[in-house]
Amino acid sequence: MIVCAVAAAAGPRGVPELLAEAQAAWSKRDAPTTVDRLSAALELARKAAPLRIRTALAADAIHGLGVYQPAKGGVLEGRRLQLYVEIENFGTEPVEDRARVRLELSGVFSMEEAGAKKELGKKTLGEQVYETRAPVGIAYLGTDIDLGDDFAPGTYHVEVKVKDLVTSKAATQDVPFVVR
Repeated sequence: MIVCAVAAAAGPRGVPELLAEAQAAWSKRDAPTTVDRLSAALELARKAAPLRIRTALAADAIHGLGVYQPAKGGVLEGRRLQLYVEIENFGTEPVEDRARVRLELSGVFSMEEAGAKKELGKKTLGEQVYETRAPVGIAYLGTDIDLGDDFAPGTYHVEVKVKDLVTSKAATQDVPFVVR
């Protein structure tokens, strides 16, 4: 405990210092301090890392972060695309005793024709804004898109773009899906 107080008094700690403290705590089998220092290091590293889409896919059901049922082979049930997108390394803005997350989701739709993609258009798919007291650096967006009769049977793609409205970081990923 005295080592931590001395380190805190010496000034702000970066990732290397936090990792060294975690390693020292682990050598003493002090798991709570190890987890605390690793969490703080991860939080700092996420701020420097690019926005990343960990997972983006067509789903049959979405229940929460990491809790979803992928559409087998990307084949949709009916004319509704449930899009699950998992993001990491986004920023937060302080709001009293909480952190606010602001993410925007858009997509460029295309159809496969003779081995090439034919662009069909761009669509804003939604914005997610929420406040949390436990920012973990990972979030998900789930959206339902009614395709209607505009999408004949075939193979399609949506190039998903997530923009972090706090940091202006952006990431894209292609999601194939099949309409029967």
